[in-house]
Amino acid sequence: MLAVLCFLFLAFSGCSFSSSSDLDRWMQRDGRLKVLSTTAMIHDLVKEIGKERVDALALIQGEIDPHSYELVKGDEEKFAFASLVFYNGLGLEHGASLYYKLKSHPFAYALGERVRRKHPALILEKEGQLDPHLWMDISLWKEAAFEIA
Repeated sequence: MLAVLCFLFLAFSGCSFSSSSDLDRWMQRDGRLKVLSTTAMIHDLVKEIGKERVDALALIQGEIDPHSYELVKGDEEKFAFASLVFYNGLGLEHGASLYYKLKSHPFAYALGERVRRKHPALILEKEGQLDPHLWMDISLWKEAAFEIA
C-alpha cells in the first residue's frame, strides 16, 4: 500500500513539475512568437500550423472544463507575455474573469466567431445557443485552422 502511495505521489509530482517547466520554457524570450491558447485542442492546432516559428502554451490544462474556467494565479502573466491569444469563442469560455481577459487582450482571436462570420449556416444553434464545439466537425475545424494560419 505504501509503495502504491509513493508511486502515485511521484507520478503526480512529476506531472506538475513538467507543466511548470513548460511554463518556464515558454516565458523565456527566444525569438519565437509566444502563442497562448485557451484549450488543448486549439493549442494542438497552433503547434501543428506554427511548427518551430511559434512557442505555444495551453491556458486550460488537463480535464478542466473551459465552460466554467476562471483565471487563477499566474494567468495574468501568461496573457501579458503572449503575442497572440487564440480562443474558441461562441460561449465556450464564459467564466467571467476569462471572458473579460479574452475580450480585452489586443491580439486575442475568437476562432469560432470568425468561422461563424464566414459560414453562419455551418454553426449549429439550438434554442438560441450556439454549439461551440468546432473540433467535432472536421469542416469547421478546417476553417478554424485557416483562421490560425
